[in-house]
Amino acid sequence: WKNRLQALGISNQTDQEAFVHKIESSRGIYPAMRTLIHRLHQGYRLGIVSNTYLPDLDTYLAYECNFPGVFDPVISSAREGIAKPEPAIFERALQRGQCQPHETLFVDDLERNTLAASAIGMRAIVFTSTDALQKQLEAWGLFARDNFA
Repeated sequence: WKNRLQALGISNQTDQEAFVHKIESSRGIYPAMRTLIHRLHQGYRLGIVSNTYLPDLDTYLAYECNFPGVFDPVISSAREGIAKPEPAIFERALQRGQCQPHETLFVDDLERNTLAASAIGMRAIVFTSTDALQKQLEAWGLFARDNFA
């Protein structure tokens, strides 16, 4: 951010911090989703498959979004050279996560991506809201007491 903001003429550290805060708060992770992610992380392995321009998405999630050690694997289309809905990106995530399709749940806001994940055997949900996702997960029993460490 510092280098990018200096190129835009924003060199004062306070102004840079204010700018970054404004950007992050408008596009960041909503508090309800942050809570749900932490709740799921108590009992499950979480990974990410993202069509992103960030090759270092894992670092961004750990340090910019404050999710250190929460997501493994982190699959970045910018790093991998493949993108959703290509089956190869899901297969790479399964390989790195050392899991089988039937052991996974894929959540995405685009139906074409959930259909691609389903086609290789993953359970998939089209994300519409945090509340709807949580209700679906609860309906499937994913918050049952015996699922958590």
